[in-house]
Amino acid sequence: MYVVPADDKEMARYIVGKIIWEEMQQHKDIQEPKMDEKVKANIEMYKDILKKEV
Repeated sequence: MYVVPADDKEMARYIVGKIIWEEMQQHKDIQEPKMDEKVKANIEMYKDILKKEV
């Protein structure tokens, strides 16, 4: 549990960011999930559609 002072927004945001960064550094084994081929194909299809609209 963390207590973050709220009377200075800029400092509070810095402290929260630092806490998140330090916690994430403990988990070096995090990997990006593998994307299903059907999903990947759909993303490419929608990218093409959006490019045509511009």
